[in-house]
Amino acid sequence: MSIDYVSGNIAIRQMVFTEKGKVVDGHAHNFDHTTYIAKGIIQVELLDDGGSVVRTVVKDASKGFNWILIQA
Repeated sequence: MSIDYVSGNIAIRQMVFTEKGKVVDGHAHNFDHTTYIAKGIIQVELLDDGGSVVRTVVKDASKGFNWILIQA
């Protein structure tokens, strides 16, 4: 489930995962957006064109700073 909000020229997407271990297939964006994690922990991986992991970020909603900018 996702709900989009707008803050200036940035879209904010709240993600709610009800299943532990849920995987969302990677995809590209033509715009920047901020993903806000309301509950739980999320791991986001940036992949290169060959599918190799370039960077991994883990966000835990209970520890604050629970948003991540997803760039186009």
